[in-house]
Amino acid sequence: MRYLLLITLIPIIQGCAGVLVGGTAATGVTVVHDRRSTGSLVEDQEVELRFFNFKQKNPGINEQGDISATSYNRRVLLSGSAINRQVADRAVQFIRNLAGVRLVINEIEIHSSGDLKATLNDSYIDTQIKVALFKIKLPEFDPTRVKVVTYNGSVYLMGLVTRDEGHAAAEKARHIKGVKRVVKHFEYVRLVPKPKT
Repeated sequence: MRYLLLITLIPIIQGCAGVLVGGTAATGVTVVHDRRSTGSLVEDQEVELRFFNFKQKNPGINEQGDISATSYNRRVLLSGSAINRQVADRAVQFIRNLAGVRLVINEIEIHSSGDLKATLNDSYIDTQIKVALFKIKLPEFDPTRVKVVTYNGSVYLMGLVTRDEGHAAAEKARHIKGVKRVVKHFEYVRLVPKPKT
């Protein structure tokens, strides 16, 4: 079952420069489309699935909030809203206790859940940003490497990007109608030039 999941997660292989993350070379025989290792890809999916199951087993979390977990390279963004700090803290504590999670980013707002109009607006913003990212013209930049999460007009950007890529993505997001603020939760990488042949 785990291998089947892994096969569905392996992205399109693409020739590009190598990547250094925090001084460590990315693993794998080939550099893949996604800058995460295949192990991190699987772990990210598992974290999100476990949080979904946690909410299903704890109906009070859903009844008193609208919290989502987005995992990228084992750094987990909690976004959405909770009716009070206690509900938000339960979600944070659950993620903190998961093996392999490197960082918990708590962006949960404390108030009642948003209405349908706000949800639709967030979906519109998400779509517009993803389209705008394709207009960025930087060497090696791939818009699918940027994870966009929008809640109540706040846009959170995640991904393994260079500083130039992160800056360009944030600038595109800032100019989308309806965006109240853009928060960068990127993990910055340094591209290693291809060896000359």
